[in-house]
Amino acid sequence: YYPVESEQILLRYIVGGQEQALTLFDRLIRENFEKRSLSADARRDLIQALVHTLRRAFQEVKIAPEKLPAVRRDILDSLAEGWDKDHVATDIRRLLAELLNYKELSEVSSDDLLREKILLFIKENYADDIMLIDLSEFLGVTPKYCSALFAKLIDSNFKEYLNRFRVEQAAQIMQKSPDIPVSDLASAVGFNSSSSFIRVFRQHMGITPGKYLRENSDLS
Repeated sequence: YYPVESEQILLRYIVGGQEQALTLFDRLIRENFEKRSLSADARRDLIQALVHTLRRAFQEVKIAPEKLPAVRRDILDSLAEGWDKDHVATDIRRLLAELLNYKELSEVSSDDLLREKILLFIKENYADDIMLIDLSEFLGVTPKYCSALFAKLIDSNFKEYLNRFRVEQAAQIMQKSPDIPVSDLASAVGFNSSSSFIRVFRQHMGITPGKYLRENSDLS
C-alpha cells in the first residue's frame, strides 16, 4: 500500500524539510507491516518504491547522499537491494531523518556559521555538566547526526574537544589564580570530581595540575 498520492505528499514533505515526512512514513510502515501481510514480491516493491522516493528527494534538494555525515555513497542502492532485511524500514527512516536534519541546518547555517554555533555553545556551557545530547537538542538534530556533524566540522569527537577546552580554561585560571584549590578548579571547568579533572588534565598536558603550576610559577 503506497498510492501515488502518498508518494507525492511524502516527497513534498521531504523537499520542504517538514517533520510530517516522518509521520507519514511511519504511517505507511504500520499500514503495510502491521495491518497487512505482504508477500515477498509486495514487500520488495514497497521498499524499492520508498527508496525511489528518497532518491527523487535527494535529486530535488540537490545533494548527494554521501554529503550527509556518516552516509555511504551507495546507501540508496544498498537499501533497495536489501529489501528483504528485517531492519530495512528502520534504515530508510534513519536516512530520511538525516536528510531532513541536513536540510534544516543547511537552510539556516553554512558550515562556517554552524561551526561557530557549536563552538559558542561549548564556550558558554563548558562549566556545566553538558553532554552530546545537550548539543543535539540545541541544534535540533538527533544525537547520532550531531556526533557525525561535530566530527566533520570540528575534526574531533565531542567529548575529546570538550575535555581539551576545559583543560585549556583550567590552565588560564591557574595562571590568574595559582592558589585556587584543585576541587574548586575542577568544578569551575565542568568536572564533577578532582580525580577526573586531574586524570583528564594529565592526558592533555602530560603533567598534573600541581606540576603544571610549579613549572609555570613565573606566570603567577
